[in-house]
Amino acid sequence: MKQFLLLLSLLLLHFLAISKPKISDIFWVGKNKEYLQILKKTAELRKGAHTQELKVVKYVKNSYIILSSEHITGYFEQRYDILHFTQDTLILAPVGKDVFKLCQLDENNQYVFINTLNSGFSFTKLHFVTEFFVASLDLYLQINLDIDAERKSRVKLHDDYMNETNIVTTSMGKIDYKRFFQILAACDINSIPEVTSYVPDPEDAKCCNSVLEIQYNGQVKKWKGCTTFPFHYPALEDFLVYYIASKSAQSGREPRLWYSKDLLNF
Repeated sequence: MKQFLLLLSLLLLHFLAISKPKISDIFWVGKNKEYLQILKKTAELRKGAHTQELKVVKYVKNSYIILSSEHITGYFEQRYDILHFTQDTLILAPVGKDVFKLCQLDENNQYVFINTLNSGFSFTKLHFVTEFFVASLDLYLQINLDIDAERKSRVKLHDDYMNETNIVTTSMGKIDYKRFFQILAACDINSIPEVTSYVPDPEDAKCCNSVLEIQYNGQVKKWKGCTTFPFHYPALEDFLVYYIASKSAQSGREPRLWYSKDLLNF
């Protein structure tokens, strides 16, 4: 009986351990739609259309985190004490004067972030279209992606030179959809300008003629541009490339997209 109780206790401890949230699993949102993602070695801070990449110098679980950034004016480092951390809320307190200003401080001189899943964001549909041309490979590829709130997705790749089309219609997995939803909910979509100022160099690849449309919270936001992605949001770019590549490979047909986490160019 004692052995059984010991085994049961060990199993309970095991499940409790694996069920505890990790700070890196959650996209955090501040009071004014500031976005913070903390990974093992890096962190990303986004305020509207502005993104700042930070390094994680040290992270002591449930105690403190030290972030750093190198600029022309010098090296900056900041410690934040972790006052509270659960699946729903992260509260940080800067030690001394904060050099990064993660979001708006509350009356207690603390930063309060909530899980994006609790931010009140309502997603309806995403539509993405892009194309690119590589003369040396005789490649002219068109890409279409549609995702809706019911997790239905459609990926279409068309190689104009080889006259090949690869279409994959499927239901997005729950884990992928949760990640996708968190990324969208963490972004202050409404603050991103719809007009791009990018003008392609005549010697560069042909303009991508990209369109990204997101239907959310009862409204529609649409971007057009010459770059592969009409606006700069690394987390979303990375996810869309990964998803298009995985679905195009799943069909076993050509053309397909190769995914690289370090290089988001097609």
